[in-house]
Amino acid sequence: MGLTLNSVDYYIGSRALLSGASLQILPGEIHVLLGPNGAGKSTLLALLSGDLQPAAGEIRFEGKELKGLKSPELARKRSVLLQSSNVPFAFKALDIVRLGRMPHPRSAFDAVAVEKSIEKTSAQSFKEQVYLTLSGGEKQRIQLARVICQLEGQTGNRYLLLDEPVTGLDLHHQLRMLEIAKSMAEEGCAVFLILHDPGLAARYAHRITLLKAGRILASGTPQAVMNEHLLSELYDIDVHVYSRHGEIEAIVPAGVREAKTNGQKPHRITLSGEASGQRESEISEEKIKQEKVMNRELKERWDQLKKEDPRLRIRDAAHRLQVSEMDLLCTRTDDVVYLRPEFKEIMAAMGSAGKVMALTRNEACVHERKGTYQDISANGPMGLVVGPDIDLRIFYSGWRHAFLVTDNIRGTIRKSIQFFDGYGQAIHKIYETEDSQPGALEALAQKFRNDDQSMDLEVNPVPEPTPLNDQYGEVDKAALLQEWSELKDTHDFFGMLKKHKCHRLQSMELAEGKFTTLLQNQSPTRMLELAAQKEQEIMVFVGNPGMIQIHTGPVENIKPLNEWINVMDPDFNLHLRTDLIVKVYLVEKPTSEGTVTSVECFDQFGEMIVQFFGKRKPGIPEQESWRELAHSLKAVGV
Repeated sequence: MGLTLNSVDYYIGSRALLSGASLQILPGEIHVLLGPNGAGKSTLLALLSGDLQPAAGEIRFEGKELKGLKSPELARKRSVLLQSSNVPFAFKALDIVRLGRMPHPRSAFDAVAVEKSIEKTSAQSFKEQVYLTLSGGEKQRIQLARVICQLEGQTGNRYLLLDEPVTGLDLHHQLRMLEIAKSMAEEGCAVFLILHDPGLAARYAHRITLLKAGRILASGTPQAVMNEHLLSELYDIDVHVYSRHGEIEAIVPAGVREAKTNGQKPHRITLSGEASGQRESEISEEKIKQEKVMNRELKERWDQLKKEDPRLRIRDAAHRLQVSEMDLLCTRTDDVVYLRPEFKEIMAAMGSAGKVMALTRNEACVHERKGTYQDISANGPMGLVVGPDIDLRIFYSGWRHAFLVTDNIRGTIRKSIQFFDGYGQAIHKIYETEDSQPGALEALAQKFRNDDQSMDLEVNPVPEPTPLNDQYGEVDKAALLQEWSELKDTHDFFGMLKKHKCHRLQSMELAEGKFTTLLQNQSPTRMLELAAQKEQEIMVFVGNPGMIQIHTGPVENIKPLNEWINVMDPDFNLHLRTDLIVKVYLVEKPTSEGTVTSVECFDQFGEMIVQFFGKRKPGIPEQESWRELAHSLKAVGV
């Protein structure tokens, strides 16, 4: 039966990372996944391992739904080696391998399993060394020994999932690593691994799957899929494949092809309704009819989704329908009003609404804060709202559209003003509350109502994310760290990164051990729980390219739910998807007022998800209680 994906989709925002993916991993086989950077390979592996849940389709493990299996049961049959396995503590290499026995009841066999795994990976000569002192290749072999150790002694089928296990290894140890994978398969283990070298894949794989832009191009034996046509299409280069007697001997890149786009073009969304005479003269009647039909069909599909799931949010519906949130919004002809793009003026008038709820989000985190818009200002493309409750940093250059939206939430009418970028993605939303000035948002909408309500709006396709490695540049580490040590204000940090042309996450990695500490991904959950227990007031920053929203104060009601960790307080809600957190750092920045400590979370593309600080004001040193809490997170997961 094996481990199978059946028509699996996975989204981040409106971008599909996987679409209709189906494959089968069988015991006794090495199954290799090949694809260019950003194809969705690590996402597919995370779905197979159970770390991510599909938006559509199903994943089955030995005939059972993967999501229904308990973690300990799964961990005894399936082990996973990720691209990087960071250990910030001075454990011996032997102790790292012993961690592989954690899912099993303690027994005398544990010592045997550890030694067998170390022997298989030829790591005997450095097993007593401190892990942090090992070379990159030695660390990789110890981590492989750990995941092999996890499966030792198990009866029945076993599954070994490896994400780029030969990255950073020399040729000898690349082959050694794959020989180990081969021996595991010969013992009956199912081995699934991600590689970047088609030649190694052809040599060792029983089955190869080709993945490009989230879609599977082909899957089969090396002889079936490793041909010049498919490989050239996969990598957008010309590839020569040399074979003899039916066996592939060499795969050679022959030249770079002209880059291709993903085929997406900007599209327009048009509400049904009367367009102006000028617009009618510019656009053919046939085009208008086509756009109306498309919008009617889209609305019908959305209505069907709402019938199936009445609580489905518009953003989630957009993901499932593979359109932008604004595309769906503009099908609502009766309860949406398009506003003039006078964003600064609209925001400047927002104080008249009284107590409202401000919402800012990114793909992994939602920040909701109730309060009144106060002390509103703008300077060129930048804006500020610096009230005690609503605290915003605004970047207007990407703002494109504004709407008044009327929702009927289980019989209660709720109005909001919503702002979007050119990709149809929400930047900021402002909702009425029970304490708002009655009719205030409606009055603002009438003041800024656009004369043209045809909503013939251009929506651009979301750009493909740049792989993280391509965002990193050559940085003088010593010079960066020297300037870091001389910081006087946290606001100078961004300028420092810009000067050194250094990505923020890259700076975290370069400063490890000096100004940063890599934490476990569950640290933000523990941090919120501790802040609630200790009544520690904190600052929570959540942003997107057009807005940063800040909460300053206590957090009290911490509620985990599936992959979400939630703060559910009367005037502040936070919803953080922990499964989309890839790295968490404890960060220390020297200032003229003492060290400022933060906890910063990043996604797989190096984008900031959320930042946490202790409550502080300019001129006042950081609270020691916050610093102690933050540093205690180093022990999380140990």
